[in-house]
Amino acid sequence: GPIAKRDMGKEIRSVSFDCDGTLIAVGFKDGQISLVDFSMEKKSLTDGNKKTRERNAAITCIRFSPNGKLLVASSENCCIDFFGIQQKELTRLGYVTHIQDAVLQMDWSTTSQYIRASTASFQALIFRTPNGEEIKNHEEIEKIVWNSWTR
Repeated sequence: GPIAKRDMGKEIRSVSFDCDGTLIAVGFKDGQISLVDFSMEKKSLTDGNKKTRERNAAITCIRFSPNGKLLVASSENCCIDFFGIQQKELTRLGYVTHIQDAVLQMDWSTTSQYIRASTASFQALIFRTPNGEEIKNHEEIEKIVWNSWTR
């Protein structure tokens, strides 16, 4: 059965654990993002006031960076937001709004300096974090080592 269970009070669209497994980012259908503490010892989930809402559309994908200092979230309104994480609080550092279709999944580079976003129209876009600059230089792209590779 489940280790821990919590009613978040509304529809969830995406979740991601940080690299330590102690913090969960939750993306909701209404565009809200919440951070939830997880304790394996206590088998509990604690939802504090660690919330933000930068978009009014469902959060389609959410991912912690490998270094644990950043969080990236994509929404159905074709945007990506980059957040810094300090003391389990989110601060928006940058965003991308010129994407032509919804982002379905994202992967981080091992250095936490890049994300790769795959869209519903089968585009693979690469952005520098946290400013959201799109990377199109093939030599630079070939040097990136990915922390994950979602297909």
